[in-house]
Amino acid sequence: MPELTPEVSRTISPAKAPERSVPQKETAVAREVVRVTIEPRVTAEKHSLETVKAKKLQKKPVPPLWANKAEFLPATSSFLKNCGIDSAYVDPVPMGQGFTHIVFSYLPEGMTPKVIKIPREWSNSLMSTGYKDDNENIALVKKYFGVYAVPTELRRDTTTGKYLYVQDAVKGKPVTHLTETQSVRTQLADMARLNREMMRQTGQSLDFIGIPGGFSLMRHHIRHLFSAKSEFEVSNVLVDDTGKLKIIDDGLLRFRGVPFKQRMISEFGFLMNRLIMRLYFGVDLKPKI
Repeated sequence: MPELTPEVSRTISPAKAPERSVPQKETAVAREVVRVTIEPRVTAEKHSLETVKAKKLQKKPVPPLWANKAEFLPATSSFLKNCGIDSAYVDPVPMGQGFTHIVFSYLPEGMTPKVIKIPREWSNSLMSTGYKDDNENIALVKKYFGVYAVPTELRRDTTTGKYLYVQDAVKGKPVTHLTETQSVRTQLADMARLNREMMRQTGQSLDFIGIPGGFSLMRHHIRHLFSAKSEFEVSNVLVDDTGKLKIIDDGLLRFRGVPFKQRMISEFGFLMNRLIMRLYFGVDLKPKI
């Protein structure tokens, strides 16, 4: 009997993929990590609130002068706008801070350089009772001191009642007790004469020294114990580049028709002004009776 040949079934298996090299395996793993973990996070960050804000700031036009500096708060920008001032032309970094004002550099387009002085709210009633007094002070300084006065105006925000000073910028240096030029001393004597005339007619006196000047005097006496070169500054009067004296603060010491508190401050301020001006500059501010 013939031998039966068993059937042989053949199973065709799929071709085996060539084995990847080690560098290729590492690359594939890295791509998978990026796809699963990193890409979703990057996509979320692109649409995050901080990213959207940053893009808006980048699209916002920068101020023409102060692109590399800080910006005013919206309330301050609104206040400046209501006073007729474009905040883009005001340096938001103060150039100086007095006892009653904060001073900013202002470069209006097509105009001479100016400064803006914003009164400190808490200082109201110390040297003035508000807008009316300060406006009158500017007029009196201009009337009685003439060429020594610096062009100054008040601008008021009618929505809030707050106001600020706009004044021509003066390049110069403070008057000190070491000022030795005859020209400066002659001008100080002339200013003292004009002050006596204003006191006779109005009862008001210019505050030559200023509160910062008073602090400067105290520091001078302390430093003078260790150095003969120490000096103090008359903070409200400058010597400009041409050697002319300029009054940069129109604050007056008022004695008539003012609250008791303000009158007491004015009396003490005038006493200090008169003493210092006589002792260091040889001029008397008070008229003879």
